[in-house]
Amino acid sequence: MIIVRTFLLLGCLMLASNAEASAQNFEQRMLAMEQRLNALEAKLSEKDVRIASQQAEIQDLKDGRIRGEVVATKALTEQERSALVTLANIEPILYQAQEKIGYNYGHPDRYIPIPGTDTSLEIGGHIWNDIIYNDREMGNKAGFQPSSIPTVNQRRSNESTFSAGQSKLYFKTFTPTQWGDMKTRIEFDMWQDDGSSDFHLTHLWAELGSFGAGQTFSNFMDITTFPNIIEYWGPNSMVFTRQAQVRYTHSLSEHTQVAISLEDPESDVTLPSGAPADGREELPDLALSYRTEGDWGHFRVGGLLREISAEANDGSQRADEDLGWGLNFTGSLNFGDRDRLVYQYAFGEGFSRYMNDPCCSTVGGNDAALNADGDLEAIEIQGGFLYWDHFWNKRWSSSIGASYAEIDPLTGQLNEAYDNGFYTSANLIWYPADPLKIGFEVVYGEVEDKIGRSSQNTRYVSSVAFKF
Repeated sequence: MIIVRTFLLLGCLMLASNAEASAQNFEQRMLAMEQRLNALEAKLSEKDVRIASQQAEIQDLKDGRIRGEVVATKALTEQERSALVTLANIEPILYQAQEKIGYNYGHPDRYIPIPGTDTSLEIGGHIWNDIIYNDREMGNKAGFQPSSIPTVNQRRSNESTFSAGQSKLYFKTFTPTQWGDMKTRIEFDMWQDDGSSDFHLTHLWAELGSFGAGQTFSNFMDITTFPNIIEYWGPNSMVFTRQAQVRYTHSLSEHTQVAISLEDPESDVTLPSGAPADGREELPDLALSYRTEGDWGHFRVGGLLREISAEANDGSQRADEDLGWGLNFTGSLNFGDRDRLVYQYAFGEGFSRYMNDPCCSTVGGNDAALNADGDLEAIEIQGGFLYWDHFWNKRWSSSIGASYAEIDPLTGQLNEAYDNGFYTSANLIWYPADPLKIGFEVVYGEVEDKIGRSSQNTRYVSSVAFKF
């Protein structure tokens, strides 16, 4: 028994000793883990401080560029500082040009990769509502088009229109290939001139490297001069059309490029009866352009050469033709950090359908008509605009300017045919948040017909746009 008790006592002592050792080991491990956790927390805190510091620096840069007070750091070169200041000028303009008109093809940070392909997709657009009030009758209820103001039998009838037609939806894709980057763009707005909303195709376009085909802005026009306005139609003299074409673009340098395109040759012709007739197109329109840009702004010149031919639908007029041509000088100038001037002057013969107001006048037929000798003749046309875009700060902007267009009517046109038109507007726009835009605009226009009768209208537009 004494031996048994001795073994039991020794066993208990050994267990107690092992338990004590285990407890000490456990305590040591817990202490080591606590030390490691403290070290990790210290590292995380250090990272949080660095991230907060970097975010503050980024915000300072953003705030500084909007105020024109770019933060001077050794990491920024003079060229980079200049780029930041220039960005302050164009950010609100890009909202207008990209979200209202959709000039750029895509934002890489918004692309969604399509599984199983090399293609990325971007979806976007905006919901836009206009509240429009007219002093007088106007044929175009949703866009301010001076040529749609009647010069005869006009009723002085105040009229209100609500329109969501400026709303837009687009799909853009980007695919790298061995031949260069392929970009596609399908875009609709909902605009109808009666103020209603329905799908209206604006772009159906694809590019592969330097080549492009489909429907988009004409190579003869310069969409980047569209002023920062609310009203849909835009300056009455602006060269503005979207049409089917094939195009080749070549870069001469980082900031300079040239382009050549063959485009839809449709013509708007007046024949002896005085009514517009369909053109008989044989050759495509040829458009060329040259563009150069820098921190100062940009300059662009577009050229157009086209054949205009027609014959009466009823066979009463023999087939005839004439040469149409045009030059379009456009550009922008940046002044300081908050102002830019955009301009255009276009002139030539037989390209009325390319210009905002003469293209779509009530009577029409402004590309060509019969002269006093009974021959088809391309109609002379010219027009220009000047607009000043000012940014009070990041959240407020204004734009003011004027536009004038005129043609030289021929004998074969009706008395109601378009002669000249004037357009001017001013606005105040608020950007309370990046996806939201609210503005108010006053637009005034006049029109005069072939025999000197004139009329005018004033329009008040309130708009709100939600981009996505």
